[in-house]
Amino acid sequence: MRILRIFDKNTIILIIWSVNQELFEEIVKFCLETSYFVYRGQTFSQIDGMPMGGPLSPIIADLIMDHTISTVLQELPVEVIGMTKYVDDLFCMIPAGSVDTVLQAFNGFHDRIQFTVEVERDGGIPYLDTYISRNGRNLESRWYKKPSASDRMLSFYSKHPLQQKIGAAIGLIKRVKQLTTTPEVDVRQIVNTKLRINGFPQGLINGLWHKYTQTRTADQGNTQQSTEGDLIYRSITYVPRLTDQIMRILKKEIPNLHLAYKSTNQVRNLHTNMKDKIDPLLDSELVYSIPCECGRVYVGKTKQRLRDRVGQHRRSVNPKNIVIIKKEETALTTHSREHKHEFQFEDVGVLDRCTGNDGKLKFLESMHIYLTKHKNVNKHQDTEGVSTIYTTLLQRVKIRDSPPRDDESFKSCVSGNAPLIGE
Repeated sequence: MRILRIFDKNTIILIIWSVNQELFEEIVKFCLETSYFVYRGQTFSQIDGMPMGGPLSPIIADLIMDHTISTVLQELPVEVIGMTKYVDDLFCMIPAGSVDTVLQAFNGFHDRIQFTVEVERDGGIPYLDTYISRNGRNLESRWYKKPSASDRMLSFYSKHPLQQKIGAAIGLIKRVKQLTTTPEVDVRQIVNTKLRINGFPQGLINGLWHKYTQTRTADQGNTQQSTEGDLIYRSITYVPRLTDQIMRILKKEIPNLHLAYKSTNQVRNLHTNMKDKIDPLLDSELVYSIPCECGRVYVGKTKQRLRDRVGQHRRSVNPKNIVIIKKEETALTTHSREHKHEFQFEDVGVLDRCTGNDGKLKFLESMHIYLTKHKNVNKHQDTEGVSTIYTTLLQRVKIRDSPPRDDESFKSCVSGNAPLIGE
């Protein structure tokens, strides 16, 4: 594989990791050849390229581009005066009339790595979010936006924390000012126009501009670290006014606490998910519910695949496998054994998911047990993880799909030896 030959030159990686080169190549090969995806219910193996979103993809892409550039430059019959790279975008300065020669050399490196070219017009060319132009023997740059750009950014009227809005404005000021070296470009006017379009008050814009231009040097030299001990970093969901009050209280009680705002309404929630849905039975680290023929449900959690966990429940209610010792059986098994009821395992549902945190998963299970306390078969101790702070709020939550009280099987179940939680 070409990628393995590239790694031969990167011996520093092997030295730092203290990994045998054969083992390292075997690990890389395994990672590159085990990419699978599902499309319309069928599973495919990716033969060419790297998967989008894969943790190894940007690293491999960068290595391939570096290897491509270094190899092509050694074989080019013309001199490249200058070159810079950002991922797969190249900015080159080459002699006039050699554009086709350079393009053919890059496209001839590999049939699956093909480039297109854009040449300068009127002494300038856009590159990323800059426009680079000639000024005699020098190059100048200015902040650039495409003609199709909408000028949209974080609106000042959005329900985001004020700090995030100010941060977005300062980021724009820094970006435009740092990328612009052309003297005749009015940076302040560009910034002012864009921020006003997005609802920022003129007074705030003027204040941020003055603060940035006056304190930039002082801020860059301020590298003193906090001496308050070990800093604690946490995030908190932003609710207008409420979150600000909570943060002020926490800062008084825990001075070394650094809180960051987060939002549950993210951009990815606004887009349609085009990926094939994973079969819930193949999912893991979740809270699930299994209905009983009497109208009640069992709520549980599992870190393994739901299909495997449901299979364990099926075997536990099999008369040949029922465990007599109650301490070793779930509430589902107890309910099935005592009332001779059958659970509808084919109707298992996913209530919640939590990846990589068993404590949160257990808490979510306790909350769902509490929310369904009038119709589940779970034990009293299953809700011990729910604080009284939450129970007051949970009591206000409307429980949907509750079984009717006149259901005969439900009445017989309540009158039996399995009391309802909370009664």
